[in-house]
Amino acid sequence: MDRDAMMATRATPKHCRPGACTGVASDACYPLSEGHGGPNSMRHISAAKALLSLVLATALIAELAYAATAEPGSDATSNATGIEFDRLVAEFELRIEQRELRRAVEAFAEMQRVASGSIPHELWYQHAVACHEAGLLDAALESANQYVLVAGREGEHYRQALRLSVLIRDRLEEAERERQAAERERAQELAFLEALELKARTQQKQAVDLPQDLMKGGGAAPSMVRLPEGRVCREPREGGNCLMTDVPAFAISKHAVTVEEFRRFVRATRYRTTSENRRTGCYESREVVLWPGDEGYERSQREFYRRTWKTVSAEQTDRHPVVCVSFADANRYAAWLSDQTGRRYTVPGQVQWQWAFIAGTTIGHLELHPSKYWRAFHDWGHQKPQYWRCLDRAEDVGSYRLKGPVGSSCPPNPVGILFEGGLWEWNGDEGWNHGPGPQTRRIRVDLGFRVARNS
Repeated sequence: MDRDAMMATRATPKHCRPGACTGVASDACYPLSEGHGGPNSMRHISAAKALLSLVLATALIAELAYAATAEPGSDATSNATGIEFDRLVAEFELRIEQRELRRAVEAFAEMQRVASGSIPHELWYQHAVACHEAGLLDAALESANQYVLVAGREGEHYRQALRLSVLIRDRLEEAERERQAAERERAQELAFLEALELKARTQQKQAVDLPQDLMKGGGAAPSMVRLPEGRVCREPREGGNCLMTDVPAFAISKHAVTVEEFRRFVRATRYRTTSENRRTGCYESREVVLWPGDEGYERSQREFYRRTWKTVSAEQTDRHPVVCVSFADANRYAAWLSDQTGRRYTVPGQVQWQWAFIAGTTIGHLELHPSKYWRAFHDWGHQKPQYWRCLDRAEDVGSYRLKGPVGSSCPPNPVGILFEGGLWEWNGDEGWNHGPGPQTRRIRVDLGFRVARNS
């Protein structure tokens, strides 16, 4: 045998037979054991399949690359476009099966872009159903109508497409009615808020700074501002209603009574406050409660009983609000002021204090409409006035901290009245006020007062 024949014999597989090869376009044939597929045979088949996939992918890439360089309208370009269209159809159907409706809609839009001819009518129906379930009603109606137009009465889903178009129109009409109702409601809300703002601006103009009353012993009474009549929500009720209370016009001091103003009263009358007479001191709400026998008990009691309106803190000045006063102390001061000026001064009642707090604000009037109060802040983007937000942020409401003279902690409200962060105030109903609402009775280191009189 010559050399060429020997090489040919070696290159020929020993166990090749029809069906034993993978079908790969090659002169080689992978040998299999005669009569059965051994362990190696499965590996050979898997390798052959992988090679086949690689060859097909390479062919597709080459086809697309050739199409990119080919002249528009050539067979290569048309073939590549058809392959891309088929891929998008497969993706569209797969996304529907996976219930990824938004991605299915995106695949359909891309399919429309690359389609060289008309899209099969069945795809229009599938797209209509997918858009309807995804809430894309306008696109769903358009595709349903397109299916009916393309498929005609002989279409497999003709009646279903008609029913779907009716459902979509009903939903669109309902959505339009809801939109119009929301617009009307929003217009009413805006009109409501505008009316409140107009009322608030009117009250701001009606609030008048009054001249200070002169006193017989010299000096002047606290600065006052006259407020117009108004209404307050005395007590919220069930069903979004309020127990309304009318408040006649009156005047109220622009700030809490100061140490200097209270000292003038004490010196003129030689008055001793409740805490000084009874040696009870004034209550500190954040003070640690110690019982007899506890370490530090005696020292805490001595410090507790030494506190009076004069010894709250070394930082206290004449312009700070006076604190550590009882309800009786506040009324005695108001009676003395009445005697000195010839006008009747009192500690403001709860509704007077509440009206002074909210006068000239839209939020004050919103409180008269509890059903709209929550929506104003959460749905309408309404905000509390700056002075109110300042009081909300005040630290240690239950523990008086000297933040400075009156007017230094928070800005005035729209009618020019100052409220101090962290300061609670007596009202004429023997409660405390720090924001609209009464509290309980007790002498505290964060408790002061102001005065009111008839306008």
